[in-house]
Amino acid sequence: MTVARPDRGTVARFGFRLSGIPLLVPESTRALFLPAAGVDPMPLAPPRLRGFTQRHGRSVPVFDASAQAPSRLPVRTRRPLLVFEDLIEPAALLVDAPPTPVGAPLTRDAARLRPEIGWREAIGDASVDPQGGAWWSIDLARLFDLLARP
Repeated sequence: MTVARPDRGTVARFGFRLSGIPLLVPESTRALFLPAAGVDPMPLAPPRLRGFTQRHGRSVPVFDASAQAPSRLPVRTRRPLLVFEDLIEPAALLVDAPPTPVGAPLTRDAARLRPEIGWREAIGDASVDPQGGAWWSIDLARLFDLLARP
């Protein structure tokens, strides 16, 4: 998710927090933030598949990447979601807050250790913004694959 900034000659990247971990939305990836999307539960789904939301008449799976395995949703809820429609099949994540712009330029920090979390295989190298904040690259296809497992 990027936005051209012609006034500054740079491209702004966006980041989001997933289970408290700051992640960069991959470049050229379209993401849609929904502040209070309806999520319908799926009773016998894998634990991290919280249910489905509706986008343009299609059911989109909603995943929870929290550090603790989530309990089942008993009823329909409204939650903040980040929907990725550029994947082979659209998918959504429960997120901590709306995406935020990440300052440019970003500097790679390959020596920084990846966070300890169940889906760490989907996390790539860290980048540091001008304020010193670390942002991790993420392989969305790999993340959704890991979250879909029972």
